[in-house]
Amino acid sequence: MDSILYEQHSDADHHIYFAHSYGGNCPAHFHQASEILFVLKEKIVVTINDETRVLYPGELAVIPSYYVHSFRCPQGTEAYVFTISQSVIYKLQEYMQIISPYFLSKSDYTQEIREWLQLCEEKWQGSNFTMRYGLVNYFMGLLHKGLATSQKIAESDNIVPKIFSYIETHYTEDLTLSFLSAHFGYSKNHFSTLFNRITNMHLTEYINRVRVLHAKQELNNPDNKATTLQIATKHGFNSLNTFYRALKKCNFS
Repeated sequence: MDSILYEQHSDADHHIYFAHSYGGNCPAHFHQASEILFVLKEKIVVTINDETRVLYPGELAVIPSYYVHSFRCPQGTEAYVFTISQSVIYKLQEYMQIISPYFLSKSDYTQEIREWLQLCEEKWQGSNFTMRYGLVNYFMGLLHKGLATSQKIAESDNIVPKIFSYIETHYTEDLTLSFLSAHFGYSKNHFSTLFNRITNMHLTEYINRVRVLHAKQELNNPDNKATTLQIATKHGFNSLNTFYRALKKCNFS
């Protein structure tokens, strides 16, 4: 079993770490500080304790104190990483209790968060602690706003990772609402409502995002010799037109 690292430096008094990360796996570690991961390009496989989830561009994960977590990042991955010690955010706990992991799917709220993180990147290098503390305060407010406006379905929390995992494994197949709802024991209406609330998108849109990302990875491989049509078909699209429409709609930067 791989060892689990305690990152002591992350728990230093008034520690704030912010970075634009360009790939590289992160082994299992933990700290008292809260950590936020925002995916910019490609995808990141996030494991928090025993839960594993794939995050795509525009999505983020919030990891609270002492949760063991690791990241697997393919080539070309980019992300923002924020690690904030409890001595910095303890005053915010009255408004936002970070006591369990949560995820935000791509939405208007995460776009607002992304724009703020881009501003943080521009201002961070030349800022002092007071300025950085102000940036963190506003950032935490955005997280609170996003969390407060997303509807949670507590009784369904355990099934959601299984749905995402199934789609990730079977995305090349003909995955329909009828099939997936029956597979997981829901009515079509219940499954559709659950999925839309969790992801802020329709099932077909989410599946196409997964297919596009896998197809893009193969197209960007310098050793690839297949045509675009061959790759699109391989990853679940029935024509170039449907692939290009999905690619345009995903708008991956």
